Amino acid sequence: QLNTRVNRTARILADKGAGPGQFVAVTLPRSVDLLVSLLAVLKTGAAFLPIDVNYPADRVAHMLDDVAPVLTLSEPVLDEGGDPTNLARRVPAAAPAYVIFTSGSTGRPKGVVVPRAALDNFLFAMRRQLPLAAGDQLLAVTTIGFDIAGLELFLPLTVGATVVLADRDTARDPA
Repeated sequence: QLNTRVNRTARILADKGAGPGQFVAVTLPRSVDLLVSLLAVLKTGAAFLPIDVNYPADRVAHMLDDVAPVLTLSEPVLDEGGDPTNLARRVPAAAPAYVIFTSGSTGRPKGVVVPRAALDNFLFAMRRQLPLAAGDQLLAVTTIGFDIAGLELFLPLTVGATVVLADRDTARDPA
């Protein structure tokens, strides 16, 4: 079901210009729509720019200006009835997977492009460190704007496990 929804969304994004060499900004609340959107961007061959919905407006403006995404997703893409098959796109390992911005603690935040091979290698290595299996669940609590979110969101999917997305309020409540 997830793959079908991601494929339909990817086709819509591709029709709107998402593809290899492009960036797509994703600024959605923590939900299944966020996960679908990130995976769909990757399936188009584009890279995503994750933007936390709680970032200050000036930070978001800087990120968008710096990256110049071809699209910005601030609402879920309606994917009803589209083609559910995989896009036939081969993307080089050196192609960007996403761009993450530094905290800006030493000045203006800087965008760091993470290649697909780096993300793939990280997930492969973490499968040994965190041996999840189908039937397991991993609670995702990290802001989408922090690099480790890729581990929480994607690692379970590589083995058929479940991602449980905590909403912002739940993630911030220690109890």
